[in-house]
Amino acid sequence: MDRMLEARESNSVQFMDPSSTWLYHSRTTTMKQKLLDSKCLRHIYHMYSTMTTLASDIRINQDMDALGPIAEMVWIYLGAVLWVQKYKLPSSIIALPGPTKSLNGILLSRTSSIHYNQPEWTSANCWFHYSLFSSTSMDLEITDTEGLLCLQDLMIPPKETSATFAVTLGAKLTELHLGWTVKPEKVVVDCKMPQEALMVEEFASLVEGIKRRGCHLPA
Repeated sequence: MDRMLEARESNSVQFMDPSSTWLYHSRTTTMKQKLLDSKCLRHIYHMYSTMTTLASDIRINQDMDALGPIAEMVWIYLGAVLWVQKYKLPSSIIALPGPTKSLNGILLSRTSSIHYNQPEWTSANCWFHYSLFSSTSMDLEITDTEGLLCLQDLMIPPKETSATFAVTLGAKLTELHLGWTVKPEKVVVDCKMPQEALMVEEFASLVEGIKRRGCHLPA
């Protein structure tokens, strides 16, 4: 590992973490188009992301990873918040009190909030939660004054060939509050390759670019 770190530092490159594979998925590109569309989700005011799974892996092993929920929260769901906010730094990040720990002091459940106070919009609140106590979930929900975008399988879709998300725009309650005026639109995105292969393809194209044109670091 020390040799790998030295090689990375000396060549000004970074690791590509497997937990970021969802960024290379075809669905992510489609979601970004929806978010950038001037007619929907123009001013994001609330986000909620969560991942839950049963405690049965190295994250609760003191002799191995032992980071508990911290690793997944930072690499995946905090990353999802930053992706939605176009990687703008938040005004504050607050870890809510009362985390659950194992007898060995390893975090098993944690909820945190991220707050944006930017001049171009009013306060945006983003919440993310990770727990090792319940069945598998990988939710992401994005809300603004015009609509809602949500999905339930952010990191790993159930199928490699396609993935979905839902968008609801301009919904109001019907008369007597018996339902909604608008039904959620289910968006299905076909995938030419698995997201892992797309990540490797992107990495290979970067390597090819460096070989052909040299390494040009951003200013």
